[in-house]
Amino acid sequence: SVEEIWKELKAEVKASNVKSDSRNICELVVLSQQATHESESDRIIETAELKEGLLDPKILTARNFALCTNPDQWNRGSTIQEWIVKQNALLSSDDFQTRRNTLATIHQLAQDPMAQEPMLQRIWDSTHVQILKLFSDEKERCRDLAVRCVLSFTDVVPSVSSALHLILPTLVHRIGSFPPAETSEEVRLLLLLILSRLVAIAPKAIGDHIEGVHCILASALCDGYSPILQEACGCLVLLSAVHKAKLRAVVRYEETRVGPEPRYRYGELLRAVCPVLRHKHAKVRVRAVSALGALLMVGTKNVELVEFLVAWHLPNLVPIWQFYSGGVWDNGRLVRPEERPAEHNYLAALAQDPAPQVPPPLIVPPRSAASDSARSEDG
Repeated sequence: SVEEIWKELKAEVKASNVKSDSRNICELVVLSQQATHESESDRIIETAELKEGLLDPKILTARNFALCTNPDQWNRGSTIQEWIVKQNALLSSDDFQTRRNTLATIHQLAQDPMAQEPMLQRIWDSTHVQILKLFSDEKERCRDLAVRCVLSFTDVVPSVSSALHLILPTLVHRIGSFPPAETSEEVRLLLLLILSRLVAIAPKAIGDHIEGVHCILASALCDGYSPILQEACGCLVLLSAVHKAKLRAVVRYEETRVGPEPRYRYGELLRAVCPVLRHKHAKVRVRAVSALGALLMVGTKNVELVEFLVAWHLPNLVPIWQFYSGGVWDNGRLVRPEERPAEHNYLAALAQDPAPQVPPPLIVPPRSAASDSARSEDG
């Protein structure tokens, strides 16, 4: 009958709708899972490469942010001063969330392209002491934001170098010793970025704090985090270009078989760079080779350093400790042969480096080679 046929048609349509709905639901579930997986992977990549930490300051709502960037309110002066006083009070608060939100507000303000330079200068002059104190905060997120605030101000405020007498001792306290006081490797990298930025924007002023810079770079070259090693080598290249006289200063005297010999600052830094030449990452070795060349060009008499680079010894000079397997007393302490630092021929290792981007240690320019051959023919 017609009714039975109509019922069968309705049942077929309903079954097809149910199948299509279930198919759509399954597709939506798969798509949502893929989107979640993609967002998780993006977040992991951002955390691994950009090192934004657990908190992104860009997503925080900045209180009174529009008031601070308004030129009319800036002209009044009193309102901005009240805002600065309030931020200083919030930075010294005992509540972690309050300190974090205040640092995020200042960081967002320093990165705002509409903010005026006189206003940012006034904010920096009034808040940089409290921000530097938060470099030693117990919470890593607060330390991360505090360092990012100083980094942002170095890009927009021309007079950051006037606070070097506060910034450099703070950096020395946090990363100037080994092991460093700063436990987070990402924050240590940001602190080293501050030093590199200061060397680039205030090269003359940084020379007055060369001892602190030496401590920071020597500690950074012993760090196990490869981006820190790269940044330290890059900072050494900048420092070698602007402060050759400071790097030639004598830092200590060492007793040798011919008497006390001076040890120069650039030589001590070069010895600290040498272990980085054997790093497992080629990009780190490339930066280490550039730092090695820059430091060698600082000095005028580098015979001893070249001997150190190739682990050279006089053939008839054998250390006495090699004859005693039980060890030799050195400076009031029994030092066994296995406890002594190993010596390496770093230039030979570089010459055999398998990575093509790592430059060889010795490159003879074509002109000098031609001139040498011509000179030999004339002779």
